[in-house]
Amino acid sequence: MVGSTQYFARFGDAPGRQLQQLHSDLVGECLGRYQGRLVDTAGDGAFITFPAADAALGALMELQTARLALPN
Repeated sequence: MVGSTQYFARFGDAPGRQLQQLHSDLVGECLGRYQGRLVDTAGDGAFITFPAADAALGALMELQTARLALPN
C-alpha cells in the first residue's frame, strides 16, 4: 500500500487499520478467483503465490480496478 505511513500519520491508527483491513479484504477476494495463496504479510505488504503468471496478472488487474473504484 503506497502511502500508508503518511495515511496513518495524518488520520490516526483506527482509520489506518480500517484502510489496511479494506485492502486485505480486496486482496482476499482476488486470491480466491485466481487460485492465489497468501504466504505471509509484512506491515502493509503481502507475499502471495499463484499457479501461473497469467493468474497473478489477472488478480493484480482486478485488485487495481477494485482500488480505483473506491472513494478517495
